Amino acid sequence: MAFSRGRRSVASNRGPRARAAVGLLESLERRDCPAVIGIIGSRDVAEDAKTAAITVTLSAAESKTVMVDYRVEGTATNAVDYRLLGGTWPTGTITFKPGEVSKKIDFRIINDTNREPSETLRVSLFKPRNATIGTSPSATISIVDDDSYAARIAGASRIREGESGLYELVLTSPATKSETFYINTTPGSATQGVDYRPLTQLPLVLNKGETRKAFRVQALADSALETDEFFFISGTPASAGFPQVATMGVVINGTGPSPLPQLSIADATVFEGDLGTSSVAVTVSLSAAMSEPVTVRYQTADGSAKQVSGDYRAVSGVVTIPAGETSTVIIVNALGDT
Repeated sequence: MAFSRGRRSVASNRGPRARAAVGLLESLERRDCPAVIGIIGSRDVAEDAKTAAITVTLSAAESKTVMVDYRVEGTATNAVDYRLLGGTWPTGTITFKPGEVSKKIDFRIINDTNREPSETLRVSLFKPRNATIGTSPSATISIVDDDSYAARIAGASRIREGESGLYELVLTSPATKSETFYINTTPGSATQGVDYRPLTQLPLVLNKGETRKAFRVQALADSALETDEFFFISGTPASAGFPQVATMGVVINGTGPSPLPQLSIADATVFEGDLGTSSVAVTVSLSAAMSEPVTVRYQTADGSAKQVSGDYRAVSGVVTIPAGETSTVIIVNALGDT
């Protein structure tokens, strides 16, 4: 440090060597804090990405060696979901030689054919030498599974008598391995063998990379005047853990008038109790199942029980009877008193 005497600096009276020493001291004063170690690379990677990396950095180059230890952990399993390329698992040391400011931790992502949720690998830093660790000491890579596709049945919802309907089993993304499904038809109001030709455990195989496979369903013709009739197509996956494939309803167009089924609602009884609420399920029914969902609006209305008197809690809304089913329930609450 150079002291001033009046307006003239003491350092100005010294030779070149003295002035150089003063400059070195001032440089050291500016770097009195060690460099900060940071870690970056948090992101999602696809299971087929092959590689992923996390980068460890220094905020400034140091004139001496900097070291920091790391730990690899998370829900992903070493040697099953990934491998550390270089370094040691699960802990190791990163070394910055003088002047170095960046190091990479590389991983090879293992692409398997298991259906599984996204898994994580996290790298955390600890035990720094000749530096300090920043406020975010870890980075996380999420490995997103590419085998978690689903399937659906696609095709016309209506066919005519005597018509052969073309249908497909469709995957949401290309198969990563050979996938087998078994196609079945089940009767609704249509009779198998009379109104359509049934399918029983028809195997469909989608090879790796394929997204769809076609099959046909044959409706049968006769001379009788008939209303619309329907049946269902289902697909059962052979692979364990594969999501359920939604059943599809198919209508065979009738050759006569198509009356709608009747809708009814049943009476119900509930004990009100002395306090709180008591629930009762009121059943709404169809006289026959439909190939499509049936939706109806409902609301309560006073009889001898009065909503304003606190006998029951008024409700209203929309209730749906799913395709192929004949009933659902509405919940009504009675209010207890003495």
